[in-house]
Amino acid sequence: MDLLKDGKERFKDHWGMADRYSRKLMEVYHRLSDHHALRREGLLRVLDYAPGQLDAYLEYKSMVSPQEWPSERDYVLHRLREKGVDLKKIYAKENLSRELVAALQEDFNHWDLDTYEELLKDNFTDEMRDLLVRRVIEWAEHAGGRRHYVKIKEELGRIAKYPGGPSIVEELKEKWARKYKNRWAMVEELGLERD
Repeated sequence: MDLLKDGKERFKDHWGMADRYSRKLMEVYHRLSDHHALRREGLLRVLDYAPGQLDAYLEYKSMVSPQEWPSERDYVLHRLREKGVDLKKIYAKENLSRELVAALQEDFNHWDLDTYEELLKDNFTDEMRDLLVRRVIEWAEHAGGRRHYVKIKEELGRIAKYPGGPSIVEELKEKWARKYKNRWAMVEELGLERD
């Protein structure tokens, strides 16, 4: 145990190494049935050695009683937020939809929308629509080939399925017809009407 603790301390700045030592130490605590030490190490792992990793989080959750978990979860999430950890996977797993939407809005990543749209679109319709609009606007700012514009066209179709989406799509197309009138492939693929 002393060697594992020493290794954890020595390699604390090397991502992944301290986590490996921590996991080995947890195995030892598990074999010794030292539940207090196991839980303490599980918390260290989720906060310091593997912050934001879903497997570490779920393993720690399994060590805490269901009665204790809500307050413990809030503590863990608060500490991870302070560290600037991406918590979207954890929010999704915990069904913390409001927090997930806020994280998507704050830490905007194009591909996260595809991952979480199904989970959020029924209860956070306007928010998801607005995030998709934000994404398609960013895509349109960059010129590309026909495949790029076909992708934008598909995204507009997706937005149009949301309440209020068809009018937003029409507004975007009108703006783009003026702004990007010299992008022939875009004009053709999106059916933009040029002046």
